Amino acid sequence: MPGPTEDDGYVELNADELKAERILGIAMGFMNIDHPITSKQVSEAFYPDDEGDAFKRKFLRDRDQLASCGIVIRQAGEREGDALWQLDAASSYPSAERLPVRQAAVIELACRPLLSDPTFPYTEALATALAKVVGSFDGVLPGRPAELMRQGPIMRTLRRCLAQRRLVRVSYLDAKGSKSERELAAYGFFGLRGRMYLVAADAANMGMPPKTFRCDRVRKATEVRGSSYEIPDDFDVDDFMLLPFQIGPAVCAATFVVPDGRIHDLRHDSLGKGTLERRGDEWRWRVGVSDIDGAAAWAISEGIRPKAPQELVLAWREALEGVIAHA
Repeated sequence: MPGPTEDDGYVELNADELKAERILGIAMGFMNIDHPITSKQVSEAFYPDDEGDAFKRKFLRDRDQLASCGIVIRQAGEREGDALWQLDAASSYPSAERLPVRQAAVIELACRPLLSDPTFPYTEALATALAKVVGSFDGVLPGRPAELMRQGPIMRTLRRCLAQRRLVRVSYLDAKGSKSERELAAYGFFGLRGRMYLVAADAANMGMPPKTFRCDRVRKATEVRGSSYEIPDDFDVDDFMLLPFQIGPAVCAATFVVPDGRIHDLRHDSLGKGTLERRGDEWRWRVGVSDIDGAAAWAISEGIRPKAPQELVLAWREALEGVIAHA
């Protein structure tokens, strides 16, 4: 019998996504039990395909990674020769300790695919688990878990309207702080770096191309009962994917210096936007920018440095100082 396919709604996770899902499961599992569990129970729950030394090595690595973000799992004795494990609450919930920025970035990057996946059913639980991890980025990097959590009811309304092909009336706050009321026909969502984006057409002018909206800027969403619409056959949400700092009219073309060790990640994270070329002894990436502060924050998390324009360089320095101050 053939296995499930993408047409059945099945999508195979890659290695990084499987690791992020496993680590999240371990964290949530241990945070929700108040008694020790055996190595056998851990293995059966989280490592069904690993046995013996393979399980021990992988569990050790996962415990180290969880400990680096403040979730400490310690051995709590033995039961009939089997080690017992339990969350060390005293070490896991310090009141004022912050995670170093580099470590926070590693954990955030590992879990990002799930946090930004509109089909992942535990987005809010993951946002809660990551709240401590990315706390070092407060006020600097986009997509903080608290913002995602506040959007829960709104996201549910937007998704329901898309599924049922109902227009949705939204109150939207743009990047300049101007609020507007509009009716939208939702065509699709995409997630990027911890934020959700909606591609939708203006119901008042369905003949115009759809636009991209940041879901965290939707302040209110209400279904327009009795309404209906159709999504064009040639619509593909991937055609509308932009980098977080490219939502809105472009204000400048920016140039970034990219370390050799970041080339591979940038090729993946940039979604093919901009141009990357070698200039002398350094790599440079040139790309359009709509949000200067957003581009500065994105550069910090990506490990690249802006070279021009000067406005972006200054914003990057100020954002970097903010990260250091919160570390």
